[in-house]
Amino acid sequence: MKKLCTLDFPPQKGGIQSYVLDIARHELSDGDVVVAAGCAIDDLTDASLKPVSVKRQGNILRLIHQKLPLLSIFFDTLFDRTTTEFIAANVYAAIPLWLTNKIRRIDYSVCTHGGELLALPGASLRGAILRKVLTDATSVRAVSRYTRTLLERGGVTREVIFAPPKIDRPQLIQRKRPDDQSFRILAVARLVPHKGIDVLIRAVASLNDTKLSLTIVGNGPCRKELEALTGSMPSNQISFTGSLDKCELERIYSQTDCLILPSLERSDGVEGFGIVLIEAMARGIPVIASRCGGIPGVLDNGECGILVEPGNIAQLTDAIIRLKADHDYRESIATRGRIHAENNYVR
Repeated sequence: MKKLCTLDFPPQKGGIQSYVLDIARHELSDGDVVVAAGCAIDDLTDASLKPVSVKRQGNILRLIHQKLPLLSIFFDTLFDRTTTEFIAANVYAAIPLWLTNKIRRIDYSVCTHGGELLALPGASLRGAILRKVLTDATSVRAVSRYTRTLLERGGVTREVIFAPPKIDRPQLIQRKRPDDQSFRILAVARLVPHKGIDVLIRAVASLNDTKLSLTIVGNGPCRKELEALTGSMPSNQISFTGSLDKCELERIYSQTDCLILPSLERSDGVEGFGIVLIEAMARGIPVIASRCGGIPGVLDNGECGILVEPGNIAQLTDAIIRLKADHDYRESIATRGRIHAENNYVR
């Protein structure tokens, strides 16, 4: 029996949530369990996961489950004598597994993503604990080669399994006519500082092109600040949709000419992979993204997407202008991206 322990799970939205859901769907089987601690229990659904079940604690354990998720996982693990393999969806979810392992021997693997590993170097208590959690694990997975590099820099010298995200094969987007002068840009991201959405807004504003529009999908603490940036711009040029369900996002993808992920390198966050990139590439949508974190690896160092320096508005605007103006170039980028995604990241 396997048990997947996670702090991130749908209906929460994001790359990690998608990655964890994929593990649940493709690595777990009849009788296996997902413990989604810290999530809103009433909102969880396991209809698409059967025969895998999403564990729901009730009564007094509900408070522990939602408010003290690591403690919830610890108790669940400590008294579980039937599970033969535990999988931690990230290094923080692995802390209670590591503690249980100090009391009785268990096998646990850890999935690592990116930003959570920034604490590994140095002499901080958090970094020391996370190194021990990773060192004592049965196995460690990395979503990208960049993530594997972060583990090495942080002193985790054990062998690391390269386990990038996989997506189901989507429907290709019908390409626009060469004479269609409109250009619709899409950004899909949690609205937090290291995603660099403010850079993208400033780039679009600087172009002052009425044929160009930007749709921003996602929510987060920076939304009001980002909306304020668009105050002087035409109301139809930049729009915020908030979080969307799968069908709504698919509709937005079908109307998109380019996806941009303008991530930044910051001490409080880093793009370990960027699953939205492969979602766009697999649909035949050309992408522009920052040369930071795990992004260059996903884009094959710029062979199947345009890489720009993080925070460089001039480079970003130049890339947008070239894609918009050159239909053949846009098609070649889209084709290379689709083939690369299909060969490496599509099931």
